[in-house]
Amino acid sequence: MLTRTRSETVILKHPFQIADLAPEQPAGEYVAETNEELLTGVSFIAYRRVSVVLYLKEKSKIGTTRKSIWLNPEKFDEILQEDCLKKK
Repeated sequence: MLTRTRSETVILKHPFQIADLAPEQPAGEYVAETNEELLTGVSFIAYRRVSVVLYLKEKSKIGTTRKSIWLNPEKFDEILQEDCLKKK
């Protein structure tokens, strides 16, 4: 099966938390890589999202580091939707 990875920078305007997977994250820019697989059996080229890797910021003794966390696409969409619905 053919796959591809698409990278994008998302801007979250409010702090957020992903269940117990990581501590609360501050508002800011985050890199998200979406993994997609080619759909077969259709008469046109189409891809289906399989997973999203979100790179989080983590403070450590040596400075800020990045931690990657794997999400299903629906959970990633939920994070983006909640951010849009929150009031300033």
